[in-house]
Amino acid sequence: MSDFTDFFPAAGGGSIGQTIKVGDYSYGNSWPLATIASNRLCVFGTPSGSGPIETNLTATTANSGPTRYGINMPSSDTYYTVADITSSNGGACYGIYGMNMDKDNSVANKQWTFKITLDGATAVEYVFFDPDIVSGQSRGGFAVMGKAWEIVSSWASGYGQAISGQIGFVKGDEPALPMYRYYDATTSSYYGYWDTSHMDNSFNAIDAITASQRGLPFLHFTSSLKIETKSQLSNGNFWGSAEIITF
Repeated sequence: MSDFTDFFPAAGGGSIGQTIKVGDYSYGNSWPLATIASNRLCVFGTPSGSGPIETNLTATTANSGPTRYGINMPSSDTYYTVADITSSNGGACYGIYGMNMDKDNSVANKQWTFKITLDGATAVEYVFFDPDIVSGQSRGGFAVMGKAWEIVSSWASGYGQAISGQIGFVKGDEPALPMYRYYDATTSSYYGYWDTSHMDNSFNAIDAITASQRGLPFLHFTSSLKIETKSQLSNGNFWGSAEIITF
């Protein structure tokens, strides 16, 4: 991937994380890996949660934007390398994503794990909530570390409702369902799910250039970053991705 220094103005105030300086440029809102991991989330449909799913996360590195790294994951319980980067000036990772487009709602074991190797340190695994605990099976799903993403959720049964952001799913004329509705102490992660047949959802990454301009938090690496993803069950409908810039 390219060096994107020229795209980024010096950061302004308002960020809560550490500011990273590279030459004449400042990048605000760097969060430690442990902080980013503590906010990780997975959302999925129960067997009754049908409806179309759309996403911009089904592309390989060669077929996506200049800051996107992506890989298809056809084999179950197998780590796939999403990105393996070495940079003398380091860089910033704004989001790590797992996307499950498998719409078969009779299949179980769709639990995600991300493995992060930061600056040559020992790799750390981060396990997400197991959807089987809710319903025994699950339909589709999205796993994420970081804040460079958004969902558009709409109701396809004549109500005309839609929401966009990181807050909740619409559910007809009922109150929206929070995405960060539940916390799982076993995996130290959050989860939410949709359980109705008329909900349409679109899960999308925000590119790293836009994420930086918005002041979104990022994971800073000084020399290298390796990202691997796996799902307990996987097939050609599963994808691992990340949004990264090098300094």
